Amino acid sequence: MKKLNKRNLITFIIILIITCIIYAPLLMGHYATDTYNIINKGYEKYAITYSLNDGRPIMCIITLIAQKLNMPIMLYVILLTGIALIISSISVVKLKNIILKYTEKIDKKTEYIILAISYIIIFNFVYLENLQFAESTIMSVSILISIIAAQTIVDKKKNYIIKGLVLSIISVVFYQGTLNWLFTITFVLSLFKEKNINIQVIRNLVLSGIFGGIGCVVDLIQVKITGQIFNLSQTRMGSFENIPGNFRYILKNMYEVLSNTYNLFPKNMIYIYLVILLIYALVFMVKDCEKNNQLNILAIIFICIATVFAPNLITLAAFGTGRTAFSVGAMIGLIILYIYCSLKRTEKVKLKEIIFYIITISYIVISIVNSMIIMYEHKKVNIQDKQECELVGKWIEEYEESQNIEVKNIVFIHNNNSKSYYENIKNHSALCYKALGTEWSRVGAINYYNNRHFNDVLNDIKNYGEYIDKINYYKNYFFGKIWDKLDKEQLVFEEDTLYYCLY
Repeated sequence: MKKLNKRNLITFIIILIITCIIYAPLLMGHYATDTYNIINKGYEKYAITYSLNDGRPIMCIITLIAQKLNMPIMLYVILLTGIALIISSISVVKLKNIILKYTEKIDKKTEYIILAISYIIIFNFVYLENLQFAESTIMSVSILISIIAAQTIVDKKKNYIIKGLVLSIISVVFYQGTLNWLFTITFVLSLFKEKNINIQVIRNLVLSGIFGGIGCVVDLIQVKITGQIFNLSQTRMGSFENIPGNFRYILKNMYEVLSNTYNLFPKNMIYIYLVILLIYALVFMVKDCEKNNQLNILAIIFICIATVFAPNLITLAAFGTGRTAFSVGAMIGLIILYIYCSLKRTEKVKLKEIIFYIITISYIVISIVNSMIIMYEHKKVNIQDKQECELVGKWIEEYEESQNIEVKNIVFIHNNNSKSYYENIKNHSALCYKALGTEWSRVGAINYYNNRHFNDVLNDIKNYGEYIDKINYYKNYFFGKIWDKLDKEQLVFEEDTLYYCLY
């Protein structure tokens, strides 16, 4: 046991070091658009208005602690990112150890390969979006606890019903957006243990669904209670009445969402790998009559996709967001893992193994390199955001000095040519939003980089009726105007209010 624990510790440390190198751009400090919202609202208001109101009480507590400690925002981000990477590295080791329990042939080579595949399952391309947020810590905990809950359900040891239920509830309370992973990993681990889809596999999946559903109810009760206490309204709740319309919307847009893979993976690449792996299974695994390998692979694909899009039947609030699509990101890795553990390997390396290694290595390399490129662009966006916000601040000061008046309010206006991304940024994922292009970050970014306290009229002022005529006027004034960079013409001042057209 001591030897095993020591080996796990060494493996964990190596994985963590590799992870810290890969995700260094985030670990060294960065700004998501949501970070500016935290800065602008303040820890306490953000914790209650967003974290608590969105069903994340643990994140609320963490943020309130940061408020109590008067923690600098960058230390807050770096600390939570580091914790997320540590917990996610634990998840990699945990998943590897579970899979080894269900693997017939175990040697060092097998262990290393399963470890590598487990890594890309946890640190999949979609997970990059999770890691940009301060909430990455609670997301990582939810993913780890889901793995433990799934193992509890599948192994069926003493009191597994109670333990599985409690773990599932905890996972949802930490972060409900990764609920799809609980169902997916339960199904996959059941498949590994049972070898084929049978009544036990279905039972385990249904059980995870019940546990996850109870977790959602518990979380919803928390939202209702705290909403009453703090007089909060929840805008993301859906309704069963939405199901028919949302179902049609999902069917219409699902192919494109998966094709673009949330702009976190090369376009259509997920389909390319799915086709390659299905062809591989048909060619090299068809002789294994003991298992319905092709059917099992199709089932993994279905579960990964269905569990991600199923919540959108109730609400489309998070439709098309990578942070709620962990199972889609893990899908290719899970299929690769299943194929590897199902292959009948011999001492002499055969053609089918060589091809498998090529597929696996290429997927791992593309996933990691692509994420590193996106992080590089994300940091470029951070730099440009700072430059633009400071330039806007400079122009505001020039107006204030010339007119001897203090600007207090900003009205942000979108025209038909406003964009959410910079022209020189190729990646269009959530990591590369312009700070001035998104509603929740724009005034916060300007305030932060200029040490000011401007009001966003459309969001901060409850009754902005007195501005309606001017807003409509400037919407027409700016309509059709095109800029490819920040220009002074986008700013029009009237007394203490700036009308700013976003390009």
